Amino acid sequence: MHPFPSALLLGDRYRMPTAASAGSPGTITAEQTGHLLTGFGDNGFGYVTRPMTAGKYYWEFQVSALNVLPGIAGSLSGDSFGGFSYTNAGVYCAGGASPWSQSSWGGGYSTWAAGNVEANDVLGFSYDTTGPFKIYRNNTLGAEITFTSPPTTAYAHSGFQSGSGRFRLGPGGCIYAPPAGFEYL
Repeated sequence: MHPFPSALLLGDRYRMPTAASAGSPGTITAEQTGHLLTGFGDNGFGYVTRPMTAGKYYWEFQVSALNVLPGIAGSLSGDSFGGFSYTNAGVYCAGGASPWSQSSWGGGYSTWAAGNVEANDVLGFSYDTTGPFKIYRNNTLGAEITFTSPPTTAYAHSGFQSGSGRFRLGPGGCIYAPPAGFEYL
């Protein structure tokens, strides 16, 4: 049995289920390589239902259309602009790329250093529950976010302002290998 009973078997690979917000929900389509998220409007968000509570995790989000805000969320309640009425961190992709982190987690983030985000780019996320949260664009480090009060539970997440994309999960879904010491989400 797979260690995560709620995982979906797609072909010969397991995929963690995803869910959508109540406000401006879109469509989530399970695929061999992960989950495609489309049709979300302002205030919509999608997330991977497996909570990250301890450890080092890696996943990817492939941008299909701009105006997405992938990263992590500390809770999944409420809807507001871009789906964010709760604590979160990640990168806003609207041609350029702007890292962000909510002030309640403390710390800060570096300037984006991996060029403009475009359709079909693969954003990699390495989240260490006791260390930094790193974001990559096509396997090049784009930004590092640090926390002085990190979340006790986090979820892989993307908010939408109209864009679309896909969560790429596991060794069969991710295009790039995780950094040393990290496990696939």
